Amino acid sequence: MCSGGIDINRNFPTKDFGTGEQCKSGDHYGGKAAGSDPETQAVMSVISAHKPRLIISLHDPLACVNYNGPSIRIARRISKLTGLPAAGDIGHPCPGSMGTYYGFERRVPLITLELPKDEFDTLHWPGIMLETLRLPTPG
Repeated sequence: MCSGGIDINRNFPTKDFGTGEQCKSGDHYGGKAAGSDPETQAVMSVISAHKPRLIISLHDPLACVNYNGPSIRIARRISKLTGLPAAGDIGHPCPGSMGTYYGFERRVPLITLELPKDEFDTLHWPGIMLETLRLPTPG
């Protein structure tokens, strides 16, 4: 959650910003205007400056490898490394999300690694992420 109760992962300037039932929930408030939160602006600035070929975002607690855009092969590889299922859909809409903005709308491969809530310390995530960074070109 960002300043002012804004969920940074609902504040990106996507085509679907501010639509859907999730936007009405206090847990997923995207703010009054897309891209208005300083944290969202900072993320967008860093990505714009560095133009990554792959974005990996860490979240919790859905325990899956969520993929957006051209990243299914990478998701499957991470799934094998982590034992978490690869999922292109997490079961609810995510208007204003980073996955929609970069993965679908800008075609930058994007993985949201949804960590298990209670197993973070026992699954060696740093080693998994280092192995992931050795992956071939996204696609």
